[in-house]
Amino acid sequence: MKKLFCALLTCVCLNASAATDFDKWFGILKQDPVGTTYGITSKKDGSFVVKTPIKTFEVKKTAKNTYEVLGMTVGVKKNYSHTYTFTTPLGTWKVNTRKATVTKTEK
Repeated sequence: MKKLFCALLTCVCLNASAATDFDKWFGILKQDPVGTTYGITSKKDGSFVVKTPIKTFEVKKTAKNTYEVLGMTVGVKKNYSHTYTFTTPLGTWKVNTRKATVTKTEK
């Protein structure tokens, strides 16, 4: 799935350097240690924007308990009051919209 996603993104990119930058960023996110925390910069209608040191990306709510992250559709594994847990190929992430944080919980 990662290869397919990277291939689709490469087609969208206008130049090779943008694709290289994204591959580097994707690899860094995947290699992040458990406990790494990023901040949420804005929230609106169940969607939110996450800021990492390299890139800012949006997590869009597409349907009930379904979100789109970096072109991947992921379901919510656990859902508590203002706290969501997602499992992606990049690892398992806990989102706390009240505290405005995103924390990696598993690789």
